Amino acid sequence: MLKARETDADFSAEQIATLETARSSRNYLAHRAAEGGLYVPASTGKRKLREIVLGTADQAAIEKERAEMLLAHISKALPAFEEAVRALAEADNIVAGWSYLIQEKEDRLPTVTGWYVNTVVEWVLEPLRGGANSVWPHSS
Repeated sequence: MLKARETDADFSAEQIATLETARSSRNYLAHRAAEGGLYVPASTGKRKLREIVLGTADQAAIEKERAEMLLAHISKALPAFEEAVRALAEADNIVAGWSYLIQEKEDRLPTVTGWYVNTVVEWVLEPLRGGANSVWPHSS
């Protein structure tokens, strides 16, 4: 559908590119983004099988290792997640601008764009960034 709009004078090349990126990002978020949060290391963690079999394994150490492995895995996945959320927010901003123009019969102030995108990204990502145990530093 977007390819058909490339020659439409009502759509800029930048808008088409933004919307296409958002489409890909939506697919990533819908189909692959949860993989980082779904990963749970084996209950044996990094422990030797011998410790498990003999019953000498420290269960607290195993749980700590599992938590560390999960945190490392999620931390690797977060940049792609943030990029996808930002791409969707940018496309949503375009649509919101069109809606505003239709309703108000005038364009929004240009400063709204940056504010809107950053506000949406922060709102979506805040639960992952919040608290002392945050795995994700603020990038904006």
